[in-house]
Amino acid sequence: MGSKLNPGKYDCIDSAAPDEPMFVLLGRDTTASVVVALWVKLRGQLGVTSPDKLEEARDCASALERWARDHDRYDPHTTEAFEEMILACAREIEKDRKGGAHA
Repeated sequence: MGSKLNPGKYDCIDSAAPDEPMFVLLGRDTTASVVVALWVKLRGQLGVTSPDKLEEARDCASALERWARDHDRYDPHTTEAFEEMILACAREIEKDRKGGAHA
């Protein structure tokens, strides 16, 4: 798990190409831990990410939630609502696939 002062083994900031787009989530974002946990699930199911990288990401999701809780930034209602939105999006994607719709 990385931070600004202590980059993690898989920190992307230094390894990114000079023009490579990136998106950073901070502990103050109430959805950050859920987004990282979702990434872990997706990458794990695809089987394209090493187990140790997935473990670091799981640790990161836990650390993001812990930081948010410790700094009064965690909102369980927002987290629950966000999880519901993810499930709704997944259902829509599945409908699109079955119906042959293109995004």
